[in-house]
Amino acid sequence: MDLADRRQMNRGMGDALAKAFELMATPLLFGAAGWFLDRWLQTMPLFTLVLALLAVIGKLLAMWYRYVAKMEQLEAELPSRAPASVAAAPWSAAFASPASGAGPVPAPPPPGHLPTGVTLDPQRGSA
Repeated sequence: MDLADRRQMNRGMGDALAKAFELMATPLLFGAAGWFLDRWLQTMPLFTLVLALLAVIGKLLAMWYRYVAKMEQLEAELPSRAPASVAAAPWSAAFASPASGAGPVPAPPPPGHLPTGVTLDPQRGSA
C-alpha cells in the first residue's frame, strides 16, 4: 500500500470516528441540558427526553442530507453523466486514425460490452 492510499484510509477512519463521537455526544449534551432545565423547572423527564430526541433526529437528518449530497457529487463525476464530448474523449484519442494510413479506424465497442478477446471467466482469463 503506497503512502497516498494509507493517508486516505487514515483520513477515512478519522472521519468515521469523529462522526461516531459526534452522534453519541450531541444527544448526551442536549439530554444534560434538558436535565438541568427539568431540575430548574421541576418537570423532570420532559425536557431531558425532548431535547435528547431532538438531537438524535437532527443528527440523523444531517447525516442523511450529507450522504445524499455526496452521492449526487459522485454521480456527477461519473463518465456516463459527462457531456458527450467529454465522455467520448478517451475513445477519440485511442482510435485516432493512424499516421501511416495503414487501415480503417476501429469503432469503439458498444457500452456495456467487453472488447473482443476479453472474458470474465476466471478459468480462461483475458485473451
